Amino acid sequence: MKKSATSVEKISPAKSGRVRMSDVAKLAGVSVMTVSGVFRDPGDTYPVAPETRARVLEAAQRLGYRPNGMARAMRSQRMGNIGYVMVKETRYLIVIPEMLAGVFNGLNNHDQHFTFIGVPPDQGNQAPTLPRAVREHSVDALIVDATVGVGPAVRKRLEESRVPIANLNDKQVSNSVWVDDAAAARIGTQYILSKGYRRVAFLSFSLGLHNGHYSYEVRRGAYFAVMSEAGLPAREVIIADRPIGYQQLEAVLLSKDRPEAFVCYSDHDAMLAQRVTTRLGLKVPGDLALLGFNGRLGNSELSPVALTTLAIPWYEMGLAAAEMAFKLGQTGPMATLESQRFEATLVLGASV
Repeated sequence: MKKSATSVEKISPAKSGRVRMSDVAKLAGVSVMTVSGVFRDPGDTYPVAPETRARVLEAAQRLGYRPNGMARAMRSQRMGNIGYVMVKETRYLIVIPEMLAGVFNGLNNHDQHFTFIGVPPDQGNQAPTLPRAVREHSVDALIVDATVGVGPAVRKRLEESRVPIANLNDKQVSNSVWVDDAAAARIGTQYILSKGYRRVAFLSFSLGLHNGHYSYEVRRGAYFAVMSEAGLPAREVIIADRPIGYQQLEAVLLSKDRPEAFVCYSDHDAMLAQRVTTRLGLKVPGDLALLGFNGRLGNSELSPVALTTLAIPWYEMGLAAAEMAFKLGQTGPMATLESQRFEATLVLGASV
């Protein structure tokens, strides 16, 4: 009579008490190779009949079998683990939730582990010692999130580790996922001008300057270029961070040459500006128009007046970075993949 996986049969585990793959194979009535294939490809890609797969999984559950990930990693030289690197200066971690969700879901699609790795910033020309996960190569690849900037010393140390790197929110020749900030800032500034505004300034609180990301200079440069092409004077308003910054912005908005509109470095800056206009009794957009940047999920709803903004596809960028990191982890540190450029979309709110 043919054995059934549901029949009662005593299996003798190894002396160590650990259930072996051969134990599962014996109970399921299949080969060890079949058990190995089922657990190696949990996404149902291993060519085995559905009923056979079900018998293997049932037998493993009955016996309490758990695959030995370390042994598999030693055989394949792949850890099945991707590191997510961020530079962290303070007790706060600045992360874009939608982008992180894209990375997380993208790695789940490939059944990969996910390790968060915080790296201290550059200290002068010296980079801190890299975390253990990178030093010991317990990750197959790294996703380096450059949203808050990655100093040259830290970047050099990461590259010297010879762990493959997918650069996220960072414009590099290869192995990068980035957004075209210049094109987006041009579209936004041109839209403001198309609405008849002429006294248009570029606004940023100091947070926009201190995070170390190149997008500040790129967005600012595109604004200046569009104003010059239109034959209009450009003006930059850099405000200190709170609370002094509120007083500084109040002075600008109470002056005789008050701007008619602000092209803001970020949604964050536009929302802070709205707090000042509310305090002064100014109307948005009646007295002042505001164009945001980033289009973070929920910002428009949190804003007193729904922002007109340039929405960046953060989630899709996260997915792309996860796919890139997975491919790099399968090929090695010298592999190069074509960088992927994303575009921001102008989202019309009530602030212009």
